[in-house]
Amino acid sequence: MIILKRILSAVTFLTVLPFSGKGEADPRELGKAMGFFPLAGLFIGLILACAYALSSLFFSPLFVSVLVIVLWAFLSGLLHLEGFVDAADGFSAGCGREKTLEIMKDHHCGAKGVILLVLLIVSKIAVFNETPDSLRITALLLAPVAGRWAMVCAACLCPYARKTGGFGRVFVENCGKRELFLSSFIFVFTASFLLRLEVFIWIMPFLFFVFISLFWLNRRIGGVTGDILGALNEVSELVCLSIFLLMR
Repeated sequence: MIILKRILSAVTFLTVLPFSGKGEADPRELGKAMGFFPLAGLFIGLILACAYALSSLFFSPLFVSVLVIVLWAFLSGLLHLEGFVDAADGFSAGCGREKTLEIMKDHHCGAKGVILLVLLIVSKIAVFNETPDSLRITALLLAPVAGRWAMVCAACLCPYARKTGGFGRVFVENCGKRELFLSSFIFVFTASFLLRLEVFIWIMPFLFFVFISLFWLNRRIGGVTGDILGALNEVSELVCLSIFLLMR
């Protein structure tokens, strides 16, 4: 029963689908639900794959790519894109640690953040549109899983960067080794099932990207915040799609 509750909490928090009340889970339970974040990502991927298969029957490949990426964004309630904009504003300012964190805390969108957001969305559309037809369903299933696994890694392996409280602290302080192991199992099992032997070709560059990112974040601002978790998810999804593009 606890497992089902945590799965529903993960799906509810990461999507716009109201499987359970967003305010029902206490902070500790929400952090523990991170173990099932990749499973929620797989659920998102299944919806995207179905939408892709259906829309491909009626529309051109480019228009289908746009539809899929737009649906992708709205399925998560634009949550991670908002974090990406805040993180982009902070890091693009070229300031020190404290100033970067201060800029990220300001939820007003800066010009650089908006520009980088547009570039991110355009890049996702372009990369997915160029992905071989035989790999598109696999890419849609795996990318949301990979992005959410990256968030669990960051929450478990990095400290919380701010001295004061923030929503991201809920995840960092309540996500432990058990959640990392569970999420890693779901991630690796899904990747292996979808890619078979080619999983080794795909997973090595992705793991390299994730751990280099975590190392850089620890050096740059001393950890992660809620905004950075969302930004890492978005960039990880783009990296995942890009690897599929290189596998053609």
